[in-house]
Amino acid sequence: MAKLHKIMATALILHGLAQAPAGTQEHGEEALSADPREHTARMRTGNENFVRLHGRQYRLVHSKGQQPSLIVMQCADSRDDLVTQAELPPGYVFAMGTNAGNIINPKEPSLLANVAYHLKHLHGKNRAYVVMGHYGCGGIKGLDELEHLEPEIAGHLRLALPAKEFVERHLRNRKLDVGKETRHRMVVEANVLAQIRNLMSIKQVRRAVELRQLSVIPVISDINTGELHFGLPTLQQYGMLEHAKAEFGIQKWLQSQHRLQDHQLARQGPPRPESRRMPPATRASSRRNPVFRRG
Repeated sequence: MAKLHKIMATALILHGLAQAPAGTQEHGEEALSADPREHTARMRTGNENFVRLHGRQYRLVHSKGQQPSLIVMQCADSRDDLVTQAELPPGYVFAMGTNAGNIINPKEPSLLANVAYHLKHLHGKNRAYVVMGHYGCGGIKGLDELEHLEPEIAGHLRLALPAKEFVERHLRNRKLDVGKETRHRMVVEANVLAQIRNLMSIKQVRRAVELRQLSVIPVISDINTGELHFGLPTLQQYGMLEHAKAEFGIQKWLQSQHRLQDHQLARQGPPRPESRRMPPATRASSRRNPVFRRG
């Protein structure tokens, strides 16, 4: 029974589905018949079409060199991709890292190397770091199954535990009874803030934000629809956003982003129609901190 539970917990991480069936192909014939030819043929055909449609654009981007404006940390989930979902052009995004749960380990050498390279050697305009979580994240669901996971997976996911602990404590203290899916969304969103805190513990990043050379943007992806939320809508809905920002020390750096955000908001043009119906005090708050108020 314990072995079955472990297999099911691992499947949850790999497939991002709470109801994922226990993997039965691990020792089956299909696992022993790995053949790269099908994948190679598919990639070759796709690449030929891509070069035919976009080769000229790529040559132009390559000739100018890369100066990406965004650096992104996102989940390793195969259905989750900022570049695709936001239709961002080549050369626009630099990868900070990709892993289960979009976790930022400030001691990870490869992550630190990517951050240092981006800050020191790449000089895109209006630079921002994006920390992107997604609903349906198997890594976040795995926080409820840590004792049944392999040590390598459990050790990695523990860096997201503060998000789960925050949500559970506030639900308990406020006697809120929310469904399983809502709780999951809360933890996904809180984890984005927890990982931003980890990001801000990197000295070079914190200094760049304080000098207003860099902004940090939380993004939530809904892999059921492909929609991106530029904020934390579930925490906002249940009145937990300000508590979450305080929990993860967001105020320590948010003040340094206000002018940058005001400038960015002005460049975006008129506000959404619904914002005109907001009371003056709320409207001013939205302008002051648009990243955290827009769902």
